[in-house]
Amino acid sequence: MRFLFSEPFIKVAGKELEFPISSPVSLRALIGRFPPDLIKIIHHENTVSDVELWAHVMFFNKERLLRLEDMIDNDETIKVLLPATGG
Repeated sequence: MRFLFSEPFIKVAGKELEFPISSPVSLRALIGRFPPDLIKIIHHENTVSDVELWAHVMFFNKERLLRLEDMIDNDETIKVLLPATGG
C-alpha cells in the first residue's frame, strides 16, 4: 500500500511512502509507521481522535475520507492532504 503526500508533507516524507502489508491494517497502525518527523507535523498520538487528526491532516482513498480505524488493504493508495479551509 502507498501514501501519496501533498505539500507541506512532501518536504518531510517525499512524494510517496510505501508499506508492504500482508493483510488489512488500520490507518492508525500505518500512521504509527511514519517517520518521526512526519508524525510530529501531523500531531498524531495513539489517543488522538479522528476529529483531532483532521484538524491537521486528512487521508483519502478513491472513495472517501478515512477514519483512523478504517482497514487499509495492500493494493490501496491513500492521499494525504491538509484539511480544507473556508474563505
